[in-house]
Amino acid sequence: MLDQTGSLVFTQGTSFAAPLALRGICELAACLGPGRADAATLRAFATHFAARRPRGHKVRDLGHGRLPESYEAAWECQEHEVTLVYRDALARGEATAMRLP
Repeated sequence: MLDQTGSLVFTQGTSFAAPLALRGICELAACLGPGRADAATLRAFATHFAARRPRGHKVRDLGHGRLPESYEAAWECQEHEVTLVYRDALARGEATAMRLP
């Protein structure tokens, strides 16, 4: 952000973070393509790839962490690592086994 003199000022807060988070989510939606970028899938990606603080705060109190500005790194996994997205609905308290491809 720039102050009245045109100097760069660092700040924080949801008013400043929301446009950056939305930009990343829009980029992700474009990469996933039509029919795959529903709200639940985008929310799952955002939650999974959020950078958590090491302090151990409660998610209920402070949220899931800092959302990435870009999800480009989500497409590249480390060796012996994979990210799968399953789309289904479960009732509260219900559990099911999922087959890995």
